[in-house]
Amino acid sequence: MKKLVLPLLLLAVLVLVGLRLYSELVQSNASTPAANGLSGRPAMLVGTADAGPHLFVSNLERLGELAPLASVDIMSRVSGRLQEVLVERGDPVRMGQLLAVVEDDDLLRQIRRAEAALRASRPPARLSKVPCPGFAA
Repeated sequence: MKKLVLPLLLLAVLVLVGLRLYSELVQSNASTPAANGLSGRPAMLVGTADAGPHLFVSNLERLGELAPLASVDIMSRVSGRLQEVLVERGDPVRMGQLLAVVEDDDLLRQIRRAEAALRASRPPARLSKVPCPGFAA
């Protein structure tokens, strides 16, 4: 039993010393400005508001590029310069709708030349009397 008393006494002394150091540490921290809510900075004023329901309107802007689900190649039956474009990119269109007007001056000149060449290639028509049996002249 003698062997047990000395270690217990030593343990009790260590516990008392630890408690004393802990209490001094707590007291020194309580006296510092940081423990009082003051961290060496000046006080800052803050506003308050009543809590309640509120409607939040969110505008979300994104940058990007849209890709169409389908695309169509548009071709003209005649070649020429565009005189007028009647729709803008992205406008909805219907089948058969006029999209653009092609200058037709060159096309009209070609038609007139072809008609003139056709008239020149035909022999002139002559009226002549052809006897026809059964008709009295």
